[in-house]
Amino acid sequence: MAPTIELLIAAYTRNYPQQVRDLTEALCASTTQLARPGVPRPQILGEDVRQSAAKHGIDPETLTAAIADYSDIEAQAAEMHRRGRF
Repeated sequence: MAPTIELLIAAYTRNYPQQVRDLTEALCASTTQLARPGVPRPQILGEDVRQSAAKHGIDPETLTAAIADYSDIEAQAAEMHRRGRF
């Protein structure tokens, strides 16, 4: 069974400092849209992550991991919304 959204959020906030979370959420917000049939979801490009990490003094691997974790949270939230549970 997949972890609950609450557990995912708790792990995300515990594992990443505020600066990493802020940058992660800004990057994800610039590419997020609710999934619609036939419309591909925009992706954050690796070079964008590296440049943003360097600009803010964040390890690129940490930022990449935070983006992956945050994307899991977004996906679960979208699924909950689709099912009318959110």
